[in-house]
Amino acid sequence: MEDSFQRDQFLIRYKDQVEVYWCDSPAPQLVHDGKSDLACSKPPIEWSPLGTYVVSFHGQGIMLHGGPSFAECGRLPHKDVQRVLFSRNERYALTWNGQSGASAKDAVAVWDVATNHLLRRFACTDPHWPSFAFSANEQFLAVKGSNGIGLCVRRAGLSDRFSLPDFRLQREACFGVPAIAVDTHVFRVSNRLGLADAKTVEETEQQLMKNIPMEDWRDAHHWLIYHGRRVCKAQHPLCEVCTLRNMCKAQKIKDSHAAESDE
Repeated sequence: MEDSFQRDQFLIRYKDQVEVYWCDSPAPQLVHDGKSDLACSKPPIEWSPLGTYVVSFHGQGIMLHGGPSFAECGRLPHKDVQRVLFSRNERYALTWNGQSGASAKDAVAVWDVATNHLLRRFACTDPHWPSFAFSANEQFLAVKGSNGIGLCVRRAGLSDRFSLPDFRLQREACFGVPAIAVDTHVFRVSNRLGLADAKTVEETEQQLMKNIPMEDWRDAHHWLIYHGRRVCKAQHPLCEVCTLRNMCKAQKIKDSHAAESDE
């Protein structure tokens, strides 16, 4: 819409030749002859939803091209990427390398388009594209799993509410993808008990998945939440009635400090 004549642009690709034209009358006008990274890309090549970027696909990821000369303005490194999906206002992009199944943990990547910052990677359980959709306000990402629709939500990190947003799998979301979702209760309780020793949600999730058998992941998530709400509260934990106090790392540290003070 920045063109004074309100013209659209269209792109033509033939083998290794890529050309961009103004949709003009009586004949299209050549804007760009494609003698750049556009010509070096592999199929497909496409526009972003608002027409801000031309997206080219390469073996190591995708490149974003923009401006009057379609110069490179960003790279999203995702090896063997096959598809890309933008959010409504092009704030986020999702890339997929074509792999599916719970074992393909890096199949999907979500990016901040302006900074090219990687926000999250996760598996894809549905091989039919597109099995993802951003909400209109760009706050949520719907994920089609093998047993239903899951939801990823954009939120700030636990330690810094102004940190870069990340898309995190919510509780009971993204069905069919084995994981232990970590919320505030799970983060607090698991680190107090000693099931994890981490400072971030990501580290906590990975350590819990390593320390807890996979068949118990779903139940463990609910156990930790229940314990955090009823006993191991954030401000005033009920340590005196806690049945896990003998194994609790935080309690052992507290008892050690008390013994030192008595001496």
